[in-house]
Amino acid sequence: MTAQLAPKDYATIVNGVHGAATEGDVDLRGFLGISERVRKGFGAIPVRMLIESAAGPSTLIALAKLSPCSTSCRTPCRST
Repeated sequence: MTAQLAPKDYATIVNGVHGAATEGDVDLRGFLGISERVRKGFGAIPVRMLIESAAGPSTLIALAKLSPCSTSCRTPCRST
């Protein structure tokens, strides 16, 4: 079961974020044009956060899916 979150709930779920790290997995053969069969973009973008909260895992997973990084990965953003 996935927790349903409303924006007003966010502040009550998280007591603190003590660290966040984002990485990107990319195969340079695609980026450099060495292979047309390899994706040019990232294959995965893992995000790690240390969150202080009394909420359970399903609630925190639902909240993570609404994070700015997760939203940016699922939705195209403006390129500058």
